[in-house]
Amino acid sequence: MSVIVTKGVERCCDAAVGCGPVVPVVSRTILIQPGDTEIVDEVPYSDYLAVKWLVDITAITQSDQRSLAYEMYAVHSYGTSPSYIQYSMVGNPLAQDPTISIVGANLRYEITNNSVSDVFLVTLTRIPIIASSVVTMILAGLLNPTSVPFSYFTYTIPSSTTTTIDSISFNEFTACKWFVKLVNTTTGAVRSVEIYGNRRRNSGGNQARYNLYSSLGTLKKHKFDALMSGNDYELTVENTNATDSIDVYVTRVPIVLNPLYLCCVCDCGSIDVLPINDVVIPASSTLTVDTAAIASYVSVKWLMIMRNATTSEARVYEVYATHDGTTASYDVYGMTGDVIDASISVTLAAGLLRLDVTNDEVDDLSVDMAKISVPV
Repeated sequence: MSVIVTKGVERCCDAAVGCGPVVPVVSRTILIQPGDTEIVDEVPYSDYLAVKWLVDITAITQSDQRSLAYEMYAVHSYGTSPSYIQYSMVGNPLAQDPTISIVGANLRYEITNNSVSDVFLVTLTRIPIIASSVVTMILAGLLNPTSVPFSYFTYTIPSSTTTTIDSISFNEFTACKWFVKLVNTTTGAVRSVEIYGNRRRNSGGNQARYNLYSSLGTLKKHKFDALMSGNDYELTVENTNATDSIDVYVTRVPIVLNPLYLCCVCDCGSIDVLPINDVVIPASSTLTVDTAAIASYVSVKWLMIMRNATTSEARVYEVYATHDGTTASYDVYGMTGDVIDASISVTLAAGLLRLDVTNDEVDDLSVDMAKISVPV
């Protein structure tokens, strides 16, 4: 058993990568009255090159408490031309409008409550791509933030068996994202997915909802599901293979509602989001911008920003990669910002997942990233 540690310092020692700064990930909560617009997050753009938010909005004033979870990904070009993408939605449509803007020296995220009568409870988790100059990171923003614990754990599921791979309390979290990898212990076939889950509370009880996407690999004979057990959300995997067991690797990224519930003990470990900064790719060339040893990581997620140092144009991406021990598979999505003439690929060689970027611009590109792993 190990205690989930919420990192209060900005340095860690990771057996795979050594010691260095970590990306500060925080959650926050705010109420928005009907017809009002509120700033739900605001950060200095010189320190935050781009920001990913996991967002949950619940209409709390109705007996049928509808909720909507989604992801926001925002980028700016050196403090100008902010843009964003809203995606991975799960839940009920709500009358809300997000806005991303530059105000003074800050990147600002606002939400307008267009409902006539519903009060919205907004909770979010901020995962930024930080500048290399940020060594000691203050938790910026208008509200009192809560440091978010990223947890990881592993299971083996026997043939023809269903296992709860994670259980979270809605006293503690409002929504959660999971990076999950399944490996057939006999054939080595894999499946890596991202899952985003929340609930709907109504007179008939709680309902668990989830969205599954970025499905990579060839493994079949399995089924994901979610259910409510009282106030707990349970994510399950059914191994439908009649003969083979599967190994399961999980990284949990929650949206924290009440930090008082974080002083818990679980059969899991804690990980950090790692920054990768100032990787320069010369014009008309290909460069490996990061590697991950498959002996340490079963899957990796990169949040990436590319910036043209001459034109100041910027674009963000998400890259999700996995492997079966021989071949890498990956997905690139979540793009927004200026048009950058570049391509991304992930390969497996010499025991390393290699993240490569080809720069087809006439100018050099600068790449910065936040790295989220699913450890072995």
